[in-house]
Amino acid sequence: MQIEESVHYPIHGPIAEAEWATTRFLPGAGFIRSQKDHHVYLFPMSHQLHCLDYMRTAISNSSAVDWTHLHHCFNLLRQWTLCEADTTLEQGDFTAHNYAEERVGVQHICRDWTAIVSALMDNQIEWRRWRKARKNKNV
Repeated sequence: MQIEESVHYPIHGPIAEAEWATTRFLPGAGFIRSQKDHHVYLFPMSHQLHCLDYMRTAISNSSAVDWTHLHHCFNLLRQWTLCEADTTLEQGDFTAHNYAEERVGVQHICRDWTAIVSALMDNQIEWRRWRKARKNKNV
């Protein structure tokens, strides 16, 4: 992925809420159920996107902040950053760039998040089938 500055996903403003709503696209809201016992788990990508959106909302409207939730989100993103430890080298002095003219940064190697979406969709279909079969069995 080419990391670049963007006019999209602003913190506040007329399009902020609509654009950030597009990060809530994962099937089942990012929850996945195990095939074995159908226990529910949250997929980390969904949790991270949620926390970014929550932090944006907190910055935009500090009067409605749940500080414990915000603290959780900062810690979650801090720990995931350390866990992933991207080693792609970036330009040293990013403050010297004029991002209005030079938006493109360095190339990073990313995981295929579309495969995650596909797996979540398959899991939701399987969960619904299992739940329907269980409901019909109990009728």
